Amino acid sequence: MSDDTQREDLTILALLDSLQEGAEDGLPTSASAAGGDEAGETLARLYTEVLGLIPLELAPAAPSPGVRERILALVTDETQEIGAPLEAAAAPPGRPTRVAPPAISTAPSGPVAPAVAASTAPSAPVFPAFLPPPRARRWPLGLAAALILALLGTSFWLWTGVQQQGVTIDRLAQELASEKSRVAELTREHQQAATQLAALQSNFGLVTSPAVEISPMKPVGASPQPQARGVLWVAADHQHWYLAVHDLQPLGEGRRYNLWFVADAGTVNGGTFDAQPGAPVNLSSEHMPAGTKAVVITLEPAQGAPAPSGPEVLRATGKIQIL
Repeated sequence: MSDDTQREDLTILALLDSLQEGAEDGLPTSASAAGGDEAGETLARLYTEVLGLIPLELAPAAPSPGVRERILALVTDETQEIGAPLEAAAAPPGRPTRVAPPAISTAPSGPVAPAVAASTAPSAPVFPAFLPPPRARRWPLGLAAALILALLGTSFWLWTGVQQQGVTIDRLAQELASEKSRVAELTREHQQAATQLAALQSNFGLVTSPAVEISPMKPVGASPQPQARGVLWVAADHQHWYLAVHDLQPLGEGRRYNLWFVADAGTVNGGTFDAQPGAPVNLSSEHMPAGTKAVVITLEPAQGAPAPSGPEVLRATGKIQIL
């Protein structure tokens, strides 16, 4: 083992004894065991290393009252150098005197502060941690943003679909209403056609039935419409009749055509009607007044008249009976 190693061991032993046992008058200042200036530098280096290791390896030991007061006085007094050499502390009786390492002249921010902290710390040493702060994870934010965008896109797509469905429903509702109206119109036309077909069948049966009486209707005297013509068919029971009139001219407002039955009991009103240009007028009924002798068509006011008052347009003259 080399001399440098022995000197370092002696210096470390002296420093440990000083820190663990304490001294009444201060820290030891003798450096005879260190071996001069080179030993002092080695001691200063080892002293610094030991001060850094003491909080990690040794249990805290309370210094003597004198040492504590001197250290606190040096820390409090900013005008005094902390690194000034301290007087050698008197060794307690019964123990051999050891050589203490020389005091280290350092600035107030030097290794003295760790020594004071080591001697006065009431709790376990705290390891300094210089770990870098944990990096914030960005993938949750990206995932949340992606989910929000997907939700917004889905909501917009659903809203667009609902709007399109609403437009389609409105269009279909309009088409349905139009088709219902068309069906209603076709139903009315069908009913009218069915009624007309039934009337044509009835009239056809009348005009082709045996013992039917046919009476031509012609203008009489100064008729206002000499070109008009008509035919009256009367069934054998003298109740069912059918009248077809051609070439009647349309009338203006306030005038209408009126059909009259001249019977034994008097003249009976058969109703009013209008004429369309170029279209025949077809009238029929299941009843005829008893004892009818003649049928007349006259021009009357639109509100009607209780008896014939206008000019005669057509009159049934004669009867032809088909056996």
